[in-house]
Amino acid sequence: MKSGENKKKIIPVHHLPEDRSQGFDFKLYHLKGEYAYNKKLTSMPGETSVPHRHKFYEVCFFTKGGGVHEIDFQSYEIKERSIHFISPGQVHRIAGKAENQGFVLAFTGSFLLENDQYLPVGLNSLDFFNPVQGNQILQLDIEEYRRILQLVEGIEVDQHEMGDYARDIVRSYIMIILNKCKHYYSLLRLDDSQPEGSVLKLVEKFKNKVDQHFRTMHQVQEYSQLLNITPGHLNRCCKKLTGLNASELVLHRIVLEAKRLLIFTEKTSKEVAFELSFEDPSYFSRIFKKKTGFSPTSFRNRMRDKYHH
Repeated sequence: MKSGENKKKIIPVHHLPEDRSQGFDFKLYHLKGEYAYNKKLTSMPGETSVPHRHKFYEVCFFTKGGGVHEIDFQSYEIKERSIHFISPGQVHRIAGKAENQGFVLAFTGSFLLENDQYLPVGLNSLDFFNPVQGNQILQLDIEEYRRILQLVEGIEVDQHEMGDYARDIVRSYIMIILNKCKHYYSLLRLDDSQPEGSVLKLVEKFKNKVDQHFRTMHQVQEYSQLLNITPGHLNRCCKKLTGLNASELVLHRIVLEAKRLLIFTEKTSKEVAFELSFEDPSYFSRIFKKKTGFSPTSFRNRMRDKYHH
């Protein structure tokens, strides 16, 4: 395979473009489509219809249109009045229709967390930014969506008109939007039970540790030692909050990374196994097939045919 062809297989990573006039890590774009093009509205840079990922958080507000939005190999239908949430590092692409309208809100975690009063438990505690905890799509009724959209439109105006106060004002807008989405998302729960704050914080710490160490640490006991708790307690807390035990969460993260490496790098299945600290590549292949239904090679071929042809 030629080197030029290899580069096409490697997934691009998008960064927020620098804007000296704005001076902080936040952008508001219009969704790509005929409407934005004809109106000469600023839309997201880069080709969003091919797989890519970001170094920042992204919230997509769809006001009109359709198509499919794929987030980490899960397909979600694009519907009017839907809000889609993407976390840093997630692979996604928007195969939307030409008539799509709406906004893309992009921001870094550090921008929001400059002041601890905004999100004391962190962005990862929000269900819609956590792929392990389920759905990353929020579908609202007309009035709910209207209230959210008013806030987004407020950002579009005030980011340019509030001068030195724009930074704090925009941050407040984003926090109100996220907290409103958190409220609407909580209404989707099948029961009224809410996790205790201590459980929420513990599981958040665990997931952060998994993100840092999943390539070399696969055992629940290793993580429980880092957190100074028993494996049983960690499992109970994870099960209560996510419906999955701790080992399932670790494996979910490992398999997700394996998928990304198989599709968007030229590493062999054996090299992927070694990178993820599997001494026996055949054992890695068995685990991968058990979780996905495909061997690593079959998965790579199927998904590359989908994305690159």
